[in-house]
Amino acid sequence: MAAASVTRTSSRARLRSGTSAPVVEVGVLSADMDLLGQVGGGWSPQVGRLYRDARRWAGPGSTAYDLIGDHGGVSTAPDTTPAPSGSPAPRRRGMGGSARSMIISMVVLIAACAVWVAMVPRVSTVPRSVQDVPGIAREVSAQQKWQVALPQGLSSDWVPTNVRLLRYDGKAPSWHAGYQAPSGKFVSLEQTKNGTDGWVKDQTGFRAETGQQISLAGVAWTKVENKDNDQRSLVRVEPLAGLDTVVTGKAGWAELQRFAGSLQAGR
Repeated sequence: MAAASVTRTSSRARLRSGTSAPVVEVGVLSADMDLLGQVGGGWSPQVGRLYRDARRWAGPGSTAYDLIGDHGGVSTAPDTTPAPSGSPAPRRRGMGGSARSMIISMVVLIAACAVWVAMVPRVSTVPRSVQDVPGIAREVSAQQKWQVALPQGLSSDWVPTNVRLLRYDGKAPSWHAGYQAPSGKFVSLEQTKNGTDGWVKDQTGFRAETGQQISLAGVAWTKVENKDNDQRSLVRVEPLAGLDTVVTGKAGWAELQRFAGSLQAGR
């Protein structure tokens, strides 16, 4: 009985050659303890060798039970292979990375474009020249039975921009001929039949006469100025071909006088 137990025990205890520590199974130790009890406290040669090898591997002060895992499996030598050292996980930077750089670049680009646009010279207004101004004047004269006036002998720097008959509810129609002067400011001719004082004030910006009169080509004109609107006007003392006449605009006095002195009716 004892010999059979020893044979069974030695077949389940294996020693590996080389420098590796012996592998001891739970069943081996259990069988050996049973064998010791059956033989009355004696040690078989196989059990003695197995026990000595296990103590030698486990170290001084240890027992063979130190080799048994909590789960009842086979105890093995601890794995001393170093864990692979990977690169640390990247740190999230939020707006501190490429997004913030992109926003800064866009702001710089927009600022540069704004400076460039501000430096480029551009014309604030482009006057549209009216074609066939004499033809429009003849049509209005025929319609109203008037002899409307037009400037004559002006240079090409005077550009007609608005030539038509103006009609307003409750007011007399007015012949309007607007020009852009060489200075870039605007001058207009206003004419009507039997114009009242109210009509004159409408054209001059509701400002009184300055009291100063000038003579242009033997014709008297009265100066009227509206400093609040930067508007200056010349009011013809006598009607021109039966039409009350006002020359007004934001141009200087010299250009107003040049325009008013060139007016001729029925041309």
